[in-house]
Amino acid sequence: MVLFRSAVAPLAILAASSASLVDALPSPVRLSGAVPSVVNPDGTVNEAALQSNIASTFAKLEARQYDAQAAADVKTQVVSSSPEKRRLAKKCNTGPAKVSLDNTVGGGQNVAIAGSVGTPAQPATFTFDTGSYDMIVQSSSANGGLAFDPSKSTTYSSDGQVTQFNFVSGSYRGKVSADAFSVGGLSVPKQVFGLVESKGDSPGVSGTLGLGFAPQSNLRQPNFIDNLIAAGQLAENKFGLYIAPKGQSGSEVVLGGEDTSRYTGKLQTLENKATQIGYWGLTLSNIWFNGKFVRNNLSTPMTLIDSGAATSYLPKVLAKALHENIPGAVLDPKYATSLGFAGKTYSVDRWSVPCDAVGTFGFQFNSFRPVNTMPKYGIPAEDLKLGAWEEGGNMCATSVFGVDIEFLGQSAGILGVPLLRNTYTVFNYGSTDAAPTISFGKLA
Repeated sequence: MVLFRSAVAPLAILAASSASLVDALPSPVRLSGAVPSVVNPDGTVNEAALQSNIASTFAKLEARQYDAQAAADVKTQVVSSSPEKRRLAKKCNTGPAKVSLDNTVGGGQNVAIAGSVGTPAQPATFTFDTGSYDMIVQSSSANGGLAFDPSKSTTYSSDGQVTQFNFVSGSYRGKVSADAFSVGGLSVPKQVFGLVESKGDSPGVSGTLGLGFAPQSNLRQPNFIDNLIAAGQLAENKFGLYIAPKGQSGSEVVLGGEDTSRYTGKLQTLENKATQIGYWGLTLSNIWFNGKFVRNNLSTPMTLIDSGAATSYLPKVLAKALHENIPGAVLDPKYATSLGFAGKTYSVDRWSVPCDAVGTFGFQFNSFRPVNTMPKYGIPAEDLKLGAWEEGGNMCATSVFGVDIEFLGQSAGILGVPLLRNTYTVFNYGSTDAAPTISFGKLA
């Protein structure tokens, strides 16, 4: 799931000047581009694109239930010392790198990062996905020759093992493979990936670059990020995400660091609550609208933070409580839809509000403190309103859907781009001495 467009001018990166080992660490890698859209140029909802994004968002959750053995198998493949010690154990020679992401592939629903696979390098594009772990590569028989041809690489290897991967369009068997992989000047000489003939749902995309955690792994081998951390190629074990306002350029991801010019004050850091099941997620504590708390002390234990979701999903009772505080909001049955998840079909409530509605709604996370002392993360009306249902219409779809899913036996929600566009967000993988965290900052 990805975010950005190549037309944005990347920010300059300053090289370290000191000769010390700490200062010799590589500079962060900046990625720039634009967010995928589910809205047509005329401002109306692109129903086909929206349905595709809904399907892809939930398909990732089906990819794998929690697998402690998968996590253990991956752990044995990486260096066990702390990331800080790993980085200081050698001089890091990786210099600044600039990478663009493109949101024109896959019908505009897949934001892709440019990379290369094999020797000599074969250009390829990958979905930049915080909601999965493994790296998946499509063979040259897929998508009009845009993908990888292993017969043309002198460094490709495979032991013939196969495994299964789940995608929007179904399950596919992939061959466990390894080859050189590079993106933004960061390289892994023998990156393990699943080679599938085609997964079909993402035209123009060569595969998926997963950024989640090991319990999701089908391959049971370190992914690209884990390999970079083990090799000391990241300045820090994190990435900072900035999504520009609607209609504006300048979105960026900083791999190996954060951009302190993008936020003011201090970041609020929260422990990632979904690491053990392979995801980025927090506990949703409160929901508010225009400063008024509409639901306090919530019992939703898991709210996944998904940069690839164009919309957000809450249990129906919470979505209803939010929208009932917005004048003119209606739940129109003609816009209801459904989604398949974990072998079941769930109905999805899609609310409408007047297109001239104003106000700010938001969330609070991971806290049992009094609500008036907890940081609030606000989302203005522009990001609550997805777009008009019809050209010239005065009712707009909202970006918060109601659906009563359970994930691993728990009520669950997903917060996507509408939240992330209104905060500066840092995803930190942690170390052997510190748990993974998600940090939010007030936009500058």
